[in-house]
Amino acid sequence: MKKIINLSLLCFLVLGACKKESSTPKNDNSNTGTTFNCRYDTVYSSSLGTEIYEYDAQERISKITRILNGKETVDTYTYMGNQVEVKNDNQTSIFKLNSNGYADTVIMDFRGVGSLIIYYFYNSQNQITKQIQEMEFGGNEITLEVENYYLNGNNTTSRLLLNGEESIVKNEYHLDRPNIFKEMEYKTQFIPSSVNLIKASILDDKPNQQFEYQFDNQNRVVFRKVINPDGDEQTESFVWKCK
Repeated sequence: MKKIINLSLLCFLVLGACKKESSTPKNDNSNTGTTFNCRYDTVYSSSLGTEIYEYDAQERISKITRILNGKETVDTYTYMGNQVEVKNDNQTSIFKLNSNGYADTVIMDFRGVGSLIIYYFYNSQNQITKQIQEMEFGGNEITLEVENYYLNGNNTTSRLLLNGEESIVKNEYHLDRPNIFKEMEYKTQFIPSSVNLIKASILDDKPNQQFEYQFDNQNRVVFRKVINPDGDEQTESFVWKCK
């Protein structure tokens, strides 16, 4: 059960994945949560390899090239009115956006492996209060419901319900550190993020993930380490381009 929960959490935290007229939310301050106006140029990831980001004239992501063990994978972003298509050789994702520019529905097709549909529900502050994930992998169908609770703009608690079994995720934050990733999390996933940098997550009162950061002299995160419950570590180094 917990293995399934952890898989669902990965989708929830990482994919964390609406009709719209433009690709930028109307209330830009609520989306970015910072005055950094920074975007990735290159990210060096221990799990994904080297990621190179390219942008169009409207500063939307147009392409992400990932190089891992000599193999190149390219994500292309196509903007079509109220939706965005992200496509590579193995996966197609359709983000349907609401009038505020946030993902309302996300449809993912993992070619020949499975599929995932995520439905997002928002409050008046453009915070995700609920999401429903419908997954199909290897002929197995899984539905996960998530309810989110906030304090000071941060998602502090999530209630997960999977096959009638409940789990609780609690998040801790660096309240003195604004979330510099917020703008990029929108650009890649089209969802709002918490105001502050996450410090740790706790699953059913047990440590789940810990986050460590290194900063440059402009308080930008240049290195992030994620420590998983089994002790496995994932690291990322960031090269930023800021206005």
